[in-house]
Amino acid sequence: MSPIERPLVLLHLLLVLFLTLKVTSLPTTEVQALIKWKNSLSSPLNSWSLTTMKNLCNWTGIVCNTAGSVAEINLSDLGTNGTLDQLDFTALPGPIPGSLVSSLQKIEYLNLTANFFQGSLPINLSKLVALKDLRLGDNSFEGGIPNEIGLISSLHILELYDNPLGGEIPSSLGQLGMLQRLNLHTAGLNSTIPHELSYCTNLTFINLGLNSLNGSLPPSLSNLTKISELIISNNLLSGEISPYLITSWEQLIRFYLHDNSFTSKIPQEIGRLTKLQYLDLYNNQLSGSIPPQRLGTSKIC
Repeated sequence: MSPIERPLVLLHLLLVLFLTLKVTSLPTTEVQALIKWKNSLSSPLNSWSLTTMKNLCNWTGIVCNTAGSVAEINLSDLGTNGTLDQLDFTALPGPIPGSLVSSLQKIEYLNLTANFFQGSLPINLSKLVALKDLRLGDNSFEGGIPNEIGLISSLHILELYDNPLGGEIPSSLGQLGMLQRLNLHTAGLNSTIPHELSYCTNLTFINLGLNSLNGSLPPSLSNLTKISELIISNNLLSGEISPYLITSWEQLIRFYLHDNSFTSKIPQEIGRLTKLQYLDLYNNQLSGSIPPQRLGTSKIC
């Protein structure tokens, strides 16, 4: 090799190395997004490392789909401390085809229950368009429930309980037509119950207890004909318990509305709820008696 050729070869090698480093430094891969987030946390996620990136699907709390992309993140009960601010949801998963304006996310399950996460819920959660199960309960999130959560139309489960979120139950939740489980208890909520919630006709479980919700029960909630557990206790709710609502909730097993300010007569239609096992009406301003059909068949307070 001539003296002239050697510098050209060296220049070529340096150029290849530079381009390789540039490509691998792009912050759009799943691994890099997760590592960046992990570095912002106080957590025991020792398996999350660039040196083990080929074993991404074996990292703590990570489950992949058949294509090798992240489908599930479950960090519940790990004592993780931090925020979601540094988690780039748009990088889950990988490259975005040039023909698409927005990313087609594949993650279906995100569980960060019982940790020490804080800060606000990021608006870009709405980019996880395939998400079916979102569990962020028992943390320290605040700043309200963002309206954008209503854009995650694939959600089946939404749990935000035991967080000092505050604010209102957004009417946008009515867009979650596939929602089956909604748990917002002890979240500092201080609005009315939006009538739009009646659009979520697949709901079987609702827990709105231990908030400061006010107003009455919207009559449109009669659309929730699949509801089996309804917990609205320890709020500031008032007005009547409509017989029309009761006759629509034939699947009820648990019905807790104690510690409110309901003022109607106890609907005799409760006697028609043949599946009812637990009924708690304590500490309201109700009058009348429990229908005899339920006495001896349900646990009643």
